[in-house]
Amino acid sequence: MSSGVTAGGFGLFRRRAFALYLAARLFSALAAQMIVIAVGWQVYHLTGRVLDLGFVGLSQFLPFLCLSLVAGHAADRYDRRRIILSCLAVVLLCALLLLEFARRGNGSILPIFAVMALLGTARAFMMPASQSFLPNIVPLAVLGDAVAINSSPSSWRTS
Repeated sequence: MSSGVTAGGFGLFRRRAFALYLAARLFSALAAQMIVIAVGWQVYHLTGRVLDLGFVGLSQFLPFLCLSLVAGHAADRYDRRRIILSCLAVVLLCALLLLEFARRGNGSILPIFAVMALLGTARAFMMPASQSFLPNIVPLAVLGDAVAINSSPSSWRTS
């Protein structure tokens, strides 16, 4: 191919932007899962109630559910790269707030639920922006391969 497009699905990993994109998605998904596990452990340690673990999940899911249409519209209308970077900054802020709550040893779990709702909001905006970001970093000729690689393992998902 004369346009410099690498043929074959795994040739995409030689494209720096695509490799960095996949690495960022992988590491952000791992970080989000670590946060959820740590928060679940901390909430259960503070309250001893299994129901509160359900509320941790609900505090993330409700913003995601309520904002899915707005987030999709934002991903179509605004710069997806800025949306993704802003969401990752909010995830970092949430992690730091949760770290501070754990360090202080505050017995209240309501601030934890508020931070988890903020985390769910960030993830609601990050999902459509990151899922529709591939056309911005790979040529149209290899977009099908990029979508296949991006969506094949379920662990790439950032939701």
